[in-house]
Amino acid sequence: MLTYRINPFTIFYIGSSHRYRNYDLNGARDFKASSRQFFLKFQYLFQI
Repeated sequence: MLTYRINPFTIFYIGSSHRYRNYDLNGARDFKASSRQFFLKFQYLFQI
């Protein structure tokens, strides 16, 4: 995950997650990527 802080109340996040499956063939560990997700978040403080 990467974070970029513009000021103390404004932050931008970006990252990803990966899921791997274990295909156990004859005792050999074989991990293959099964899915990937990307996410973004922008946080800003509004004052009233």
